[in-house]
Amino acid sequence: MGVIEQLGDSMAKTESTGVLPAVSAVAELVAGWFGFDEVQDQDLYSETIAAAVAVVAGGLILKTAWSQLHSCRGPSSERESFANESGSGAISGVSQTPVVVATKASSADIVTNVDRQVESEIRRILLTAFPDYAFVGEESAYLSGDLAMNSAKAGIATWVVDPLDGTTNFVSGIPHICTSVALIREHHVIVGAVYNPITDDLWVAVRQRGAFLNGKRLYSQCHVPLSDAVIVTEFGYERSAEGTKRMCVVVERLLRERVRAVRMFGSGILDLLFAAQGVVHVVYAGVAGEGWQPWDYAAGVLIAKEAGCAVASLAAPVGPCSSDDFVSRCIHDFDIFGKSVLCASSRDLALEVYHVIREVCSS
Repeated sequence: MGVIEQLGDSMAKTESTGVLPAVSAVAELVAGWFGFDEVQDQDLYSETIAAAVAVVAGGLILKTAWSQLHSCRGPSSERESFANESGSGAISGVSQTPVVVATKASSADIVTNVDRQVESEIRRILLTAFPDYAFVGEESAYLSGDLAMNSAKAGIATWVVDPLDGTTNFVSGIPHICTSVALIREHHVIVGAVYNPITDDLWVAVRQRGAFLNGKRLYSQCHVPLSDAVIVTEFGYERSAEGTKRMCVVVERLLRERVRAVRMFGSGILDLLFAAQGVVHVVYAGVAGEGWQPWDYAAGVLIAKEAGCAVASLAAPVGPCSSDDFVSRCIHDFDIFGKSVLCASSRDLALEVYHVIREVCSS
């Protein structure tokens, strides 16, 4: 059952006021997943609820825009049903605003006005609740460059937001998109929340408290041999001859290792959540500077780790990396500010893939 369906009548009541979703309804729902004590866990409780409310509110803006953008597709009955389910708009005027597509650093890196609108609404929600926290969103960070993550690197509590992961999917009509919110403090991801408005799925994780999908606890600690693994990667925005060759050589080598399949779905965050659910076995990115940033994986990494996945950076110290060293790195040393990630359903599988990638990249 999707999260909006679980919210039921409380959601319908708030739709008529134009405020989505009801904070009290989400608070009651999500707090029950983690068993928070509102006194002892007051700060963590409030942070988790704020993250969940923000991603659902942002996701509902996406759903309204999705309906508007793709209403010409499919039978009329389906279009009407989808439009009705989308409600009257998460924010007044959303449904009247045309979706505008632009490019950022390259023609492959696109952005829409919906990305910016969602980020603005999430920012309003989070900073109203926590005015002393820093905020980094993908779209505002694009303008401020490398300075964007300085607060988080300094250990300050920082909200890190991807308003629309899977922008190309969104524009193309591929229903594999999400909104993501993570809270980073002292270099650790404390809370992660992700919402896919098309499937009505809400993932929430709290550090050392577990990860949940629509209220169901996630567990994904199972080992499969490399030959049975479904591996996911994303080529991102890398288009140089050297970079594209390296990415393709890694895929070629994995296929020659006779992995079951290699896939690209177009949303790095949802890739990681598939690993957390046990749908896929490995997710990796960053072998050639594909452009991943903390907002592309912060929430997803926490959810995957809390579900039992092994997570590490692909960057390695000089010299050989023993199995014990790699296991230690999976536990302690993931660089949340790095540009690479390797996530696997078990440490043994992560180590196998790591060795394949290292061998290719060092040759």
